[in-house]
Amino acid sequence: MSYILSSCLSLASALNYTILVTVDPWFPLVGMGATLVAKGGMENFISCSWYRWEISDPSLILVYDTSTKKVQHKPAYTGRETLRKNCSLYIEKLSIEDITYFFILKNSTTSSEAGQVFLVIKGKMFLESVKLDALEEYSASFHTLKLYVLLLKCPISSSLELYLLPKF
Repeated sequence: MSYILSSCLSLASALNYTILVTVDPWFPLVGMGATLVAKGGMENFISCSWYRWEISDPSLILVYDTSTKKVQHKPAYTGRETLRKNCSLYIEKLSIEDITYFFILKNSTTSSEAGQVFLVIKGKMFLESVKLDALEEYSASFHTLKLYVLLLKCPISSSLELYLLPKF
């Protein structure tokens, strides 16, 4: 499944995708928080930026300047994002709207490095009257990104686990 989560969008070829980004926890629940962990330090970098969905000005969440140690909130900032160590991004109170790609750019005086991750959020529902097979697959659209919606039924209870994964 990791190959699905780490698949990339087609972006400018000038970007150097060398930053590994992971999610902690890997499958966070709706309503909880998660950290997008950017591997590697900030040595030799002068800034880092986080983007939601695509690398563009309207999608820019925040920018961290290493010289001033200040964070600037940008148009895509929702008030739920906090910068953490090594320019990792914590997002609290996750919702279905947070299921998308996140990009990080680290800039030095001579080059830029990028990383990306697709945030998958797990939701739980408790339904008594719905009867499903062990696995049903549906298609949905979100921000023009096609998603697989997987419903997994727990055989012991009436609980269903909802997973949203990118469809390619």
